[in-house]
Amino acid sequence: MNGQLARLARDTVEGAGRATLAIHGCPLGPDSPVTGLYTDNGWPLFWCDLGSSVAVAAAENRTAVLTVCGPAGGPETATVLLAGSLELIGHSWVHGRQVGAVALALEQVLIETCAPGRPAITRPVPVSEYAGADPGALAARAELLAGHTNAAHGRELRRFVAEQAGIPASHVAAAWLAGLDAGGARLEWVGPDGTQMMTASFPRPARTGTELALLLRGQLTAGQARAEREKGTGQ
Repeated sequence: MNGQLARLARDTVEGAGRATLAIHGCPLGPDSPVTGLYTDNGWPLFWCDLGSSVAVAAAENRTAVLTVCGPAGGPETATVLLAGSLELIGHSWVHGRQVGAVALALEQVLIETCAPGRPAITRPVPVSEYAGADPGALAARAELLAGHTNAAHGRELRRFVAEQAGIPASHVAAAWLAGLDAGGARLEWVGPDGTQMMTASFPRPARTGTELALLLRGQLTAGQARAEREKGTGQ
């Protein structure tokens, strides 16, 4: 029965018709809308401006309750309450502006179902069942991400390897991701001494495909950003 409830809760969130967010200690009210909501390996994620109250609250790991209204299909109308802590897991660029990726680290899930002619029923859903998506999902996403990075971002890979190895980028003939998982990446590269290998560990394990992509991007661009800052200050 819990498995069916978890599936109904997931379907409701994934097909959300309306969602609101209430944050403890934040001026947002219970009717504050949430846009761009989706789930990634069971985690509710959404994007917001980095300067917004939501992004600031996420950077402070404030607790929040996300209310998602169905229907999720079938004869019942469902409303899901997801409670936990907001986390700012990274940022990206959308239409020329920088936005933050906010995740809700789940601590409690409740689902209220209401069928015509019957009273509403509220039941808890084990977080492990709600968030326990296909255990192979992250590995599959990692494989796709590694393939895309090798095909489209060879320049960034060569630059990263050169920065880590302390050699000119022109000395790196090729670089590629030989492995990628929740903890980091394994890179192989060809330099003056032949083929070599290095690892790049993430500051925290990735829990979703989105977080995996953001952590990998952060690793590959950190050296470039630092070099640009040093260039700008004349160091």
